[in-house]
Amino acid sequence: MGFDLVCKYSKNKLALNYIYFFYVKHIHTLYIYIHMETYKIFCYKIWWNGKFDLYVGSTRQRLSVRMAEHRRKAKAGKTGMEIYDFIRKNGYDFNYCILDSYDVLCNEDKRKWEQHHIDLLKPNLNKLRAYNSQEDNKKMKRIVKKRYQENHVEGIKEYNAKHYEKNKIKILAKKKEWKENNKDIVSSRNKANRAKNRNIQACDCGVEFDHGGKRNIRRHKKSKAHIETTLLNISTELFY
Repeated sequence: MGFDLVCKYSKNKLALNYIYFFYVKHIHTLYIYIHMETYKIFCYKIWWNGKFDLYVGSTRQRLSVRMAEHRRKAKAGKTGMEIYDFIRKNGYDFNYCILDSYDVLCNEDKRKWEQHHIDLLKPNLNKLRAYNSQEDNKKMKRIVKKRYQENHVEGIKEYNAKHYEKNKIKILAKKKEWKENNKDIVSSRNKANRAKNRNIQACDCGVEFDHGGKRNIRRHKKSKAHIETTLLNISTELFY
């Protein structure tokens, strides 16, 4: 069936991409997962006598081999990980043990189990997360973006001003087009803003009106209601 579709839509590039993505790529991925064998991993922790510092890791190697690798990298001066700096400062004679073992299909599963133990033990020598979900990545992006904006307020203002001046015509055209295509949304927003910004006050004449500015005051004082009410109040005062 896949071959017939390719023959039928061979001149349609979009159709070929669709066929490749859903028929070839997914089937290939499914084949890999079906025929993939699991392998065992070990989650472990490292600590020093008399210290509260802790490191959690995972490996598919024998634990003694992995510990020898940690020592070798520390001696070689490897940087970028807190654990190696700590080994060099506090000694190569550290303690270690297996926390648990798991059968996994891929490295992503390994990192998930490692992160599980990191969340449980909260080791201070693990500065980076072993695994981030899509939600974790979104949260991190929002945090990084917020920090950047807070630390570069003036730079962002300057960039936005330059960008607006350079693309003013296009920006205004897009805004106008969007307003034309979304009149209902614009109208509802305007109503909400007017209701939010209303400032109802009572005039000396006793009539309530929206005290939105000097223009509204002048307009109200010229209105028939204000004039009639004022004259009525004056005549009442003179009479009594």
